[in-house]
Amino acid sequence: MLVFVYGLAPISSTSAQTGMPRVVDGDSLVIGDIRIRLFGIDAPEREQTCEKNEHPWPCGLVAWSELVKLTAGQSVHCEKKDIDRYNRIVAKCVSKDGDLAKLMVGSGWAPAYRQYSMDYVALEQKAKNQSLGIWSGKFTSPWIWRRTKHQ
Repeated sequence: MLVFVYGLAPISSTSAQTGMPRVVDGDSLVIGDIRIRLFGIDAPEREQTCEKNEHPWPCGLVAWSELVKLTAGQSVHCEKKDIDRYNRIVAKCVSKDGDLAKLMVGSGWAPAYRQYSMDYVALEQKAKNQSLGIWSGKFTSPWIWRRTKHQ
């Protein structure tokens, strides 16, 4: 038990992280060796596909690419809000351009994750109304897509 608690101490005691991130997917990044999930959103998984004009397209890869563009060459500051079941910090992260989750939802590359937050719902509706990003076609909500892929 002590080994397990000791192993969690660096993550659970950290309230903020700042640094150059490595983007894992459209809603996750790593700063140093700390894994971070963006609070309040759920972007398509990297291997997830969507449909546009009855053709599949790699929306998860594009969402990842969009977060890469938003963080390229700049430091990101993340404020911890929680720890998820995968032992990642769930955080609100900002770059010089602003709140990364807000930018991803506003550009249509991630839906609001209503199960955990209502912060980005209005912004999601605006992106949906403008058919931006994933809203330009059909897609399975990432939380449903993950569930169906892990059965």
